[in-house]
Amino acid sequence: MKLVIAVVHTIDRNQLNRALVEGNFRSTKLKSSASFMREGTVSFLIGIEDAKLEDLLALIRDNTQAREEFVEEPQTRTAKFAKHRTQALEIVVGGALVIVLEVEQFYQY
Repeated sequence: MKLVIAVVHTIDRNQLNRALVEGNFRSTKLKSSASFMREGTVSFLIGIEDAKLEDLLALIRDNTQAREEFVEEPQTRTAKFAKHRTQALEIVVGGALVIVLEVEQFYQY
């Protein structure tokens, strides 16, 4: 058995959630945030049998999309008081970060 943790941008969360339900994958959603740009993310926790792992990974890949965006560079404390403008950074948002863990034991009461 595997525990799959899929960290997904909020833009992609509804589409992925619908696909998980339609694909009969049970999941738990946790609200999370990315540390660098403080973007909203959702972490899906999904317990599955080993034989279904590739199907789940394909479903996640097909229902999340990485995109490039320009955002303002985060200000440091000193930059807030400086008279220079911050630069726009091109970053990749969206898509999914997927972590697969082996489950030694599983109990459901």
